[in-house]
Amino acid sequence: MAELFDKYERALRGESTTSNKVDTVHIAGSGVVAGGKYNRVSISGSGKVTGNVEAEEIRVSGSARFMGDVTAQFFKCAGSCKIEGNVKSGLFKSAGSISISGSIEGNEVKIAGALKSYGIKVRVLHVSGSFKAESVEAEEAFFEISEKATAEKIIAKRITVRPSRGENMLSLGKIIKYALRRHDLPVLEASEISADSVTVEDVIIKGNIVAKEIVLRGKADIVGNIQGEVKKEK
Repeated sequence: MAELFDKYERALRGESTTSNKVDTVHIAGSGVVAGGKYNRVSISGSGKVTGNVEAEEIRVSGSARFMGDVTAQFFKCAGSCKIEGNVKSGLFKSAGSISISGSIEGNEVKIAGALKSYGIKVRVLHVSGSFKAESVEAEEAFFEISEKATAEKIIAKRITVRPSRGENMLSLGKIIKYALRRHDLPVLEASEISADSVTVEDVIIKGNIVAKEIVLRGKADIVGNIQGEVKKEK
């Protein structure tokens, strides 16, 4: 991963990171691309990539299915993506729905919508919506939950949990749903949460927490065992 992060930082500085990769591959409408090494992969519409794929940049607008591992400095999915393997990425962004059968490793992961992954191991994680994962490891983890999120284990230095504030996340159905049960709060279920600091605002956490400092704001509550100093704020 160190090599991938180095390439990612070089790309941010505008330095060339290309190697022995073929030119850009673009799917417009519907199509299939074989796995391999590319400079850029672009899918607009509905596309499928068979086998492992490695690229400097992968962009999806619509729906895509990756039948293997994905390695990219930059990955962005706007729509629906299914990855049948592991993911390694410098910057990984998804708006919509994404499912990863394996684990995702990277520098920074930003999710707006729904995420399902076996494992997540990143430096910075930001999820706005809902997620389901066996394990989450990060230096900083920000969870903005729209309804319910689940994980077996969450380990991070700093964890922030609060309701999703994205207006684009609220469909008419959700607005009616929340109006009918407006006293309910989003729920994060995790058997084990371990961190230096945990801040929870207007969210129910169901699980055990071990942290040096735990801050509860608004109507936040923890249903489970707590080890650490708890501070309550309005």
